[in-house]
Amino acid sequence: MVDDESGQPLPQFRVRLNEHRGTALDFLGAGHDGRFDWPVFAAFYNQFSLQVEADGYEPAETDVRPVRAGDQSFAVRRRRAGKLAGVVVTPEGQPVAGA
Repeated sequence: MVDDESGQPLPQFRVRLNEHRGTALDFLGAGHDGRFDWPVFAAFYNQFSLQVEADGYEPAETDVRPVRAGDQSFAVRRRRAGKLAGVVVTPEGQPVAGA
């Protein structure tokens, strides 16, 4: 996983597995320096995609692929996420303390 603008590998990111069978995403682990290795010993699903997230970047999900023997590589480029800022207010328009 690399920064879309600089092409540099992201130092840390999280990877989740989407089995495309209506179940929750499974946390697979953390990637480091743009790389993530995940050995698959047995699969109980036919296809999958990976959801990748890194602090400060837009999340992404890879294309859906069939489960098969051997290595599979994914190239993921991410843009920095925009920043969101604001003030939480009461119905009367007053700032909410500690929000």
